[in-house]
This record gives sequence, C-alpha cells and structure tokens, in this order.
Amino acid sequence: MTQITRNGFVDNLLDRPLKVNDLKAEPQLNDLNLEGVDRNADGVIDGSSELKRLFAAVDYFDRDGSYHSMSLEDRLGAATRSGEMVEALERLAPAAPPRVARPTGRLASAYQEYRRQVSDGVNVRSSKEAMLNRTVALADRRWESIDAVARRADVPPQLVAAIWYREDSQMRTSRYLHNGQPLGRTTTIVPRGIFFRKDQFVDAAVHALGQKNYLRNALGLSYESRDLAAMAAYTEAYNGFGYRMGGRPSPYVTAATDKYSSGLYVRDGVFDRRARDERLGTLSIMNALIDR
Repeated sequence: MTQITRNGFVDNLLDRPLKVNDLKAEPQLNDLNLEGVDRNADGVIDGSSELKRLFAAVDYFDRDGSYHSMSLEDRLGAATRSGEMVEALERLAPAAPPRVARPTGRLASAYQEYRRQVSDGVNVRSSKEAMLNRTVALADRRWESIDAVARRADVPPQLVAAIWYREDSQMRTSRYLHNGQPLGRTTTIVPRGIFFRKDQFVDAAVHALGQKNYLRNALGLSYESRDLAAMAAYTEAYNGFGYRMGGRPSPYVTAATDKYSSGLYVRDGVFDRRARDERLGTLSIMNALIDR
C-alpha cells in the first residue's frame, strides 16, 4: 500500500508554486478549503508552511490514522481519495527547476574530493571483484524495493542500494536502513526511538532518507541523478564525517578501492589504523550499478 509522508509531500512540491485558481478548476480538488491553505491570500500556494497546510487539507480525507502520512492506494492497488488529490496536484504543479549542487563546509570538501577521485576512475581491488559482482547480483534481486524507495525519497536508486548494503550486507527487507537493526522493534542505536513494523521496509527506508533531505538538496540530487561524486559525498555524510575530521578516507565510501588501504573505527570513538574494512564501500557499488 503506497504512502507518502508529510515531508515527502512538501519536498516534492517545494519550488513548484500552485495557483489557487488552477486548483479550484480541478474536480478532484473541489472539496479542499484552498483559502485556508493560502495563508497570505496571494493566490499562490508555495513555501513549506502553506504546503504543510495543503497536506493537512488532503490528509483530512485519508483514513490511515496518522497525520504524518497518507495512503495513496488501497490494498488492492486502487487510488484512494487522497491519492487522487495528490495525482491532481502533481498534474497542476509546474516542473521543478533542475537541482544544482551547492554544498558547504565538510560536505563541500567531500564533494570536491570525490569529484577529483572519480575523474581518475573508480578502481576496485582485484581481490574484491568477486564480492562486487555478488553484491550487484543481490541488488538486482532487490531492485523492486530499491527503486520504490528511491522514487519516493527522490534519490538515485544506486545510492539506495549502496547504503542498504553498508547497513546490512545481506540487504534484508527485515532491517532498518537507518542502522541495520531488525524492523518490528524500536531502534536502540543512533538514530534511537524509531519504530516501523516488520512489513514496512520501504516506508522505514524512505523515512531514513527523508531525515537526510538536506544532504540531497545541498548536493542537487534527485531520482534521475547520476553524479557519482555527489552520491559519494551523500553516503559519507550519511555515515558521519568522523574519518574526514581525522584526515582519513572513509571506508564506508572507499573500501575495496585503491583510495583505501586500512584504518577503521572498531567501535565508537576507537580508531585502529591497522584494522581494515573488508566490505565494499558505497563508491564501488554505485559506480558498478551506474555502469550497468
């Protein structure tokens, strides 16, 4: 059953101003109190505040029991009343302007560094090629879930696949994308206090990526993006800048490539320069999936 969160709804329509008169002419939207949504009465619905009001107006017709999300389809795949309204809003909203990468601070440093690195090519160590092939094959088998998450979170599917592998190398649909803990239990490690049912992998994964929308926006990423450097910077920030702050390459991104040899946080706050991350980094996975 497809759902959309309030944050996802707002992010999708942000920078796509909706004209109140156009909305009034759409039969599916006749029951909405658009005057109440258009807070400053300028005839246009835009900005986060007004879009949140619009979400609440559409959510009034939803029956999923949560004011943070709404169901777009029922269990048989038919559009719900709220789903029909969201479709109408999508039709009437102008196309969003293309996103441009404008990172700052450490994120900008990571982006520029990965731009230099990927321009030289992504070279996977020969000892890791078989592991990479197996992981690409696993991603192929999980592609329906990967693509569903990517479309709803509006990030590249290759990025979703790489993060999923890093958080759970078996890429199980029973795990949180937030941190790899089992679904159906409240998370106990960062981020703590998250709960989704065992059958809510896609919803939980969209929530995890939704918490990082500021990274997506700063790096100009979308579902269609194939900017490998921006994707690498996103995944490093997703995991944290601890390695960068110590002047070291992040194995979360660069493991299995010639950009990484050793050095690993073996537990929180404990760095071992001789330890090695034997998994694949996100860079090798994303590059292989893009090339495919």
